[in-house]
Amino acid sequence: MDSKKRDIAQRFARLPADRQQAFLEALGKQGIDFGRLPIVPAPARDGGQPLSYAQSRQWFLWELEGGGSAYHITGALRLQGQLDVAAVRESFGAIVARHEALRTVFRANAEGLAEQWVMEAGAFQFSEIDLSDAADAEAEAGRVARELAETPFELGTGPLLRVGLLRLAAGEHVLVVVMHHIVSDGWSVQLIVDE
Repeated sequence: MDSKKRDIAQRFARLPADRQQAFLEALGKQGIDFGRLPIVPAPARDGGQPLSYAQSRQWFLWELEGGGSAYHITGALRLQGQLDVAAVRESFGAIVARHEALRTVFRANAEGLAEQWVMEAGAFQFSEIDLSDAADAEAEAGRVARELAETPFELGTGPLLRVGLLRLAAGEHVLVVVMHHIVSDGWSVQLIVDE
């Protein structure tokens, strides 16, 4: 069944945008949930691609607000026990390599319309911050997490994923993940958590 699901997802990815909606409706009539299909690499593209309606809205708001942090999606996870920091960093690197949305930046074209550009390199910001010597590591972790969450992203250059690993003590860390809403939503955040 996995090869059949992959085949369906690949057929969808090859369709022109104007035919994808009809394809989704046909899947629905057959009782197939598109959200349960595997993610397949998108066909190779040259140049910038148009934004979705939701991305256009996010771009407009980002331009209007001058790059604020109101549309950041942030989460934190407390990790206890022995931690392989290199494995955490490599895991996020693999996620960025697999999901082109996390490698996408947004730029205005010659007509002033925003386009999305998928970068080849899987860059993301990964910060290791040792707070174990702080007088109040918990309070300092809260301050640093807020700083990570509130630092604006630059949509034109990226990266639009920021990861902070805060070391409170030996065997005690807080993992902070921040993404801009233009490249993620609640559904995609769940994918990252699952991975």
